[in-house]
Amino acid sequence: MKRIHRQRIAAIVLGTAVIGVAAMVWRNWMSWHNWNAVYRTIDRRFPGVPTMTPSGLDSLVARVGSDGVVLLDVRTTDEYAVSHLAGAVSAPGLEAAERALQELPPKTTVVAYCSIGYRSARMVYRLRRRGYARVYNLRGSIFAWVNTGRSVFRDGRPVRAVHPFSGFWGRLLRPDYHSWRSAGT
Repeated sequence: MKRIHRQRIAAIVLGTAVIGVAAMVWRNWMSWHNWNAVYRTIDRRFPGVPTMTPSGLDSLVARVGSDGVVLLDVRTTDEYAVSHLAGAVSAPGLEAAERALQELPPKTTVVAYCSIGYRSARMVYRLRRRGYARVYNLRGSIFAWVNTGRSVFRDGRPVRAVHPFSGFWGRLLRPDYHSWRSAGT
């Protein structure tokens, strides 16, 4: 009888521990898996990097025209090939970004983006350290762009597909835009 009682207590303790660990993992995952946590992390990691929201970018383009703004897509070439913002230049590394910016008029505004804004914040940080003053990070990047109903393009045509980067980060992207779930059009 005592042996059965001890086994039940051990099972309850073990079950409680498993549930506790699962709850901690879930809470940790959820804390990283929302936009506020993403923005806080980016702001903490790259303090002073100026940002522009999707609506701010719309207003800027309306004010100065698309010729006065250069969009740098700092994602990989595979991500860029799935879709990108209209007129964006693929610049997956610092050297590619600098090549794209070499001959720009001084008053040109540059807006960098990636999937959620982390890689582009790092790019903006690096470019600003090299003297580029009018460079901004698109807050929420391409995920926030399409999540708010804005268009993305492939080969000059609008598509409803975005490379989700990974299953984890792709959860911040509207499901109907996941490139593996759509036909790409």
